[in-house]
Amino acid sequence: MHLSTFIPSQSLSCRLNPPEGCHITAVCRSNYSAIKSNGIRIESTVFGPQTFKPDVVADQTPEGQYDYVVVTAKAFPLSNQAELLVPGVTAGHTTIVLIQNGIEIEDPYRKLFPENPILSCVVYLPVTQSSPGVFVHVEMELLVIGTYPVAAPQSHKEKAHIFGSLIGEGGATAEVQDDVQSERWQKLLVNASWNTICAVTRCRDAEFLSFNSKESYEPAVGVIEDIMKEISMLAIASGYPKIDEKKVAFQLDRARRRITGAKDQGVEPSMMGDALHGRQMEVDAIIGNPVRIAERLGLGGKVPMLRLLWIITQALNGSPRR
Repeated sequence: MHLSTFIPSQSLSCRLNPPEGCHITAVCRSNYSAIKSNGIRIESTVFGPQTFKPDVVADQTPEGQYDYVVVTAKAFPLSNQAELLVPGVTAGHTTIVLIQNGIEIEDPYRKLFPENPILSCVVYLPVTQSSPGVFVHVEMELLVIGTYPVAAPQSHKEKAHIFGSLIGEGGATAEVQDDVQSERWQKLLVNASWNTICAVTRCRDAEFLSFNSKESYEPAVGVIEDIMKEISMLAIASGYPKIDEKKVAFQLDRARRRITGAKDQGVEPSMMGDALHGRQMEVDAIIGNPVRIAERLGLGGKVPMLRLLWIITQALNGSPRR
């Protein structure tokens, strides 16, 4: 079995021990030279330290017949990313696996590869690239997998289960869901709120809460709650009623626990890291698409927080002084 994995510059999702018979090609960008020379160094509080060396390391998609092409790069610009896959995709054979943030990210791949199975995945894997090819992983690991669209043929559903089994055989955790979009909305509660707020303020989540008031951080929590409630409203309007106030409350409680029990300044979301280093942020996938969904549903006037954050983060993305 042949897999091609697009290794991102700032985050990584990989199996720790490739299952027997799997041959892995890693397509890298800015970290190409480091990974070509030294492999992928993983420093994990979950799995321990280790180095993984792909069978092939390339700086662009090699031609070949791959069973799975796994995209773990940041979700921008989606149309260009889909085109980068062309040399490695065999029509009707290759399964395209999208391990990316955001909502409604799949269409460019579906349009370009209408005959291929597409798996949409949500990853819970706090990872930072500390130097080229060196990835620090903490806290948890889970990959949630589903087909796109939900009503995909049974043969595509089987590809999802096979891929999930491969992840499990490699030592990591995978869960296959019939409709993974619900999981995407749930993660968006966190990404649309904390990613954007932390990027704009340059504060980690616990810092943002503690810096706002010496007496009480509840007003700051209220801002995050307002953003999450707008995402919840859009999810429910899109047919996902489980993304409700209970889910919002759960995520807010996680933030409260971090500030009351954290030994450091909290979590640095990926968009904050990108902003600090002058890199492009996933503005459209995480915040732009929800605003567009709101407009499409006739709810554009009911997402003032999302609209404001979209405008601000777009400006931040384009600013030469950030």
